[in-house]
Amino acid sequence: MKRYTTLIFDLGNVLIDFSPYSIVSSYTNDVHTIQTLVCEIFLKQEWLDLDQGIMTLREAKERILQRLDATLHVLALDILDTWYNHLTERPYFPDLLKELKAMGYRLVLFSNAALCFHDYQNRIQALHYFDHKIISADLNLSKPDPAFYQVACEKAGIDPSTAFFIDDSMANIQAAQAFGIDSFWYNGNFDRLVDYFAKINIF
Repeated sequence: MKRYTTLIFDLGNVLIDFSPYSIVSSYTNDVHTIQTLVCEIFLKQEWLDLDQGIMTLREAKERILQRLDATLHVLALDILDTWYNHLTERPYFPDLLKELKAMGYRLVLFSNAALCFHDYQNRIQALHYFDHKIISADLNLSKPDPAFYQVACEKAGIDPSTAFFIDDSMANIQAAQAFGIDSFWYNGNFDRLVDYFAKINIF
């Protein structure tokens, strides 16, 4: 049975909930406003460019406001500046990571995240157990680009053949596997993940 030494986790919808609708509903109850702001902030190219670190927050704000009615500008700016205050950490993972760390595994984060990650990372208990945190904005590369995995592994000193990757995106999983990293698609079922860990002798 293969022996893994490094466990790589995604952040959004693995360690934490990332739901744009839930986030925006923390600011307003108006359904039309929620739909509009989710679409214009989280589902357009600016969000991807922020994650990749190729656009500044100021530039993103300017472009997003150009598309929005003036009555939504203040609210949109508030969301862009503070959205991460409404992230919810998923239970069970801190205890799991603590146990894995005690067993001697290296824990590494591979996340598509904007530079503001550095402002909120310390609020997430699970991240306290990680040896390395690799985010897309720092590399100007994002998953599932094969180059992301190559550069991220180099920065964290990871041998792909002894690493195991957990992500909620099938595209990201397939790209990691193509790079030589064994992977698991996480669908939110924590017990299924733990059972699989036992099956491949991580536990």
